Amino acid sequence: MLATLLVAALTASSASAMAISPRASITEFTTSPVVFNFPPGREGFNASTASKAPCGNMTMGARANYPLTGGQISLSQTTAIDNLNIVYTNDKDPARFHAFSSFGAATVQDIGSGGYCTAGPDFAALGMAAGDVATLMVFYQLDGAETYYYHCADVQLVAESSFTKPSYTCANATDVQIAASNDTLSMSGWSSGMAPTATASSGSHASSSAAAAAASSSSTSTSRADRVVAGAGAVLAAVGAAMLF
Repeated sequence: MLATLLVAALTASSASAMAISPRASITEFTTSPVVFNFPPGREGFNASTASKAPCGNMTMGARANYPLTGGQISLSQTTAIDNLNIVYTNDKDPARFHAFSSFGAATVQDIGSGGYCTAGPDFAALGMAAGDVATLMVFYQLDGAETYYYHCADVQLVAESSFTKPSYTCANATDVQIAASNDTLSMSGWSSGMAPTATASSGSHASSSAAAAAASSSSTSTSRADRVVAGAGAVLAAVGAAMLF
């Protein structure tokens, strides 16, 4: 009887282990695990450079028209993602992570494969005008991983009244966990020659080595909770302290 129970337990344990999907590795992908549907993202993907800020080492192509106000951001994910953030810059050809600023988009702590839709920046409120250019950047971690990866989309701003909305899907995956406001990334990039600044949650546990985390794409966290903090705490400290000139 004991032997029968032991065999049954081992069989159940083995079946459970087989049911757990292995965590994805960036080398498994031939396209970016997170892509912009709208605005369209930069073309190309290289797993060996996807962790290079700010845009995964992909060069800028043609800019898509994007409304000055009332725009959306549509993403697609082909795997589970942690700590996804979207930021922007008005640099014409951004080469530094610190050129980017947040605009109010919440940090997505967890999201499954599928789509994600959120409001884009109110560029008019940010002091920009029709005819200006901007670049949006999404950066994220693969589920259970520590490295950050980067993808960009380049736009030219047009008045909302003259914007013709293209066809795209803007919908959220069923498995989405949005960070609370005090755990959402908030950073301010270069402005009038001043250094970048960042705001971290008072409850974050950013370590001293986190100072280079964002720019080097490497989180210092090891646990699940720490990786959430890295998305909205350690990364913030990194933006404020790394100061890569």
